[in-house]
Amino acid sequence: MNSTQKFSEDLSFGQKYENIFVERLRKEYDYVETTQGKGCFSAYDIACYKFDENGDYAFYEKDGTTFISNMFLIKTFECKADREAHKYGNSFFIEVQCNNKKSGLAKTKATDYAYFCVRAFEVEYDLYIIPTEILKDFIINKQYTKTYSRAGDRGVVIGHIIPNNLIEKFRVHSKRVGWLGGKV
Repeated sequence: MNSTQKFSEDLSFGQKYENIFVERLRKEYDYVETTQGKGCFSAYDIACYKFDENGDYAFYEKDGTTFISNMFLIKTFECKADREAHKYGNSFFIEVQCNNKKSGLAKTKATDYAYFCVRAFEVEYDLYIIPTEILKDFIINKQYTKTYSRAGDRGVVIGHIIPNNLIEKFRVHSKRVGWLGGKV
């Protein structure tokens, strides 16, 4: 498999879990917007809005045009799916640099990270929602993380490995299927 095919496969894998997360968010928020398929690397992957219950409106500008809205941005998410986390004791790999450019956690403006630890033929997973500032604090303080560098399909990637025990309290959902021996 060449690097373009690998990138396409990884992108499709990530989008699958982003779609699962968006469906979950649509139960909680009035409007959910995703950058998926827009062909750009944005400040975050998903934005969640709520309608103002008091009927208030806000003005905002986008691409030189002024809009009025009764929806207010509540949260933004970076969404990641990791199919190898379970191989390393459920440690989390948080990317900060790719090809000598800031990426991942170092570049995001998202308020929170949604992180899927995927296993068992990609049908079982744990979902963690972690405030971005907490992840940044773990890495800045370097108390519990290890820096890791590898050559991947997009070049040299640098990130930090954060042990699961630091993140466990942020697990919000687990999906298990009975035929694999887990909880149904």
